[in-house]
Amino acid sequence: MYDYQHILFPVDFSAQTGPAGQQVAELAQQGNARITLLHVIANFPEDVPNDWIAPEDQPPRQYMLQRCEQALEKLASDMGAVEAERICMITEHSARSAIVEYAREHGVDLIVMGAHGHGHGRIGSLIGSITAGVVGAANQDVLVVRSQPE
Repeated sequence: MYDYQHILFPVDFSAQTGPAGQQVAELAQQGNARITLLHVIANFPEDVPNDWIAPEDQPPRQYMLQRCEQALEKLASDMGAVEAERICMITEHSARSAIVEYAREHGVDLIVMGAHGHGHGRIGSLIGSITAGVVGAANQDVLVVRSQPE
């Protein structure tokens, strides 16, 4: 078994976040590793969920960061990982490059991500494009957690 010291869990708050979060919590507990929860808001302000769009009387960047912080706090609590570091990052770069760069700069030795999408053939059709990009670009181990069958 590998002795991971710092686990990075990039999250998008999709349905897979919960099951993958449980795996992260178990791995961290087994190895006494620290956890960093990371949500990347890439290419601001495009591609945001409708409920994350700021009301007219609030600055969009501040509102999105506030929503992110609240969601990460809830996730940490749901995982039983209240000590997890929580990072909300707005970047002009892709989420893939932000995740890989964060992992490199902060001594992460395991990245855990949920798989997204369905299909056959190439890895990009089997898992989400961001996950596939991280798998291909990261120097660290990457654990891809499959969806639970419905």
